[in-house]
Formats: sequence, C-alpha cells, structure tokens
Amino acid sequence: MKVVIVSDSHGNKKSFERIIAESLPDILIFCGDGFSDIPSDFSGKLYAVRGNTDNVYADNEINLRISDINIFITHGEGYSVKSGLEYLRLRAKALGAEVVFFGHTHEQVYLNSGGIRLINPGSAFYGYYAVWNNFPDGEPELKRFQAE
Repeated sequence: MKVVIVSDSHGNKKSFERIIAESLPDILIFCGDGFSDIPSDFSGKLYAVRGNTDNVYADNEINLRISDINIFITHGEGYSVKSGLEYLRLRAKALGAEVVFFGHTHEQVYLNSGGIRLINPGSAFYGYYAVWNNFPDGEPELKRFQAE
C-alpha cells in the first residue's frame, strides 16, 4: 500500500495535483494549510486535518490505525513544532501512536524518537512531500520537485 503525505500547499493546487499524479497513492494524508487544494477527483482513501490557515470545519487531529499501526495526524502548531518536537512526541506517546504525520514548519523531517516515527513532508507549495511505499514496511521517502 502506498501512502503519500502532503502538507502546507497554501494555494498551490498545481503542485498538489502533480504530487498525486506522479505518486498515485492508495492513501493520501494531508497535514493542513491548503485544505481547498486537495484534488476533488482523488479516488483513494483520504485523511486530512485543518491547519492554522484553513477556514474549514475539519478535525485538528486524527488518531487512527492503518495496517495495525497507530497513527497520529496533526498540523502541529498546537505543539509548538517550530520550536522543537518534544511536545508532539509526548502527545504521540500518550496516544500510543507509532507514527506521527505533521506539518506547519515547511521543513522536511523524518526521525525516530523513542520508538515514534515523526514525519513532516515539508511544504507542497515548494514541491516537498513524502511517499511511503509498501506501508507499513520499509521507510518513508522525503521527496521534492521544482514547484511552479
């Protein structure tokens, strides 16, 4: 199963559409800030949270299981992710999450902290995203193309 993680598209619909067209995800995870950029014709499974610039009624956080893996999705601003990841890691630990997908900083991150994998795909506005082929096996790949 291919999972694609996108965040912070901030109105760059072309970039978002290119990510989907090139990666063909089974599951799309959107971590906020550009909710209206999500392609309406995406036919896979979508999990999306609102970011601090989204004016939509949507969840701020999602906690779910995919392939027996506990996943926590958030934009991240409520956990001061621009100042560090400790609050986010502690929240994930409290929820029993094994994987966290987040955004807000516009910087790509993939690290394992205390057995919790923290993934920020970066800003799709600039062509950043992440792909996790064969989820939950293997590792996510942080990717980038030159955005228009």
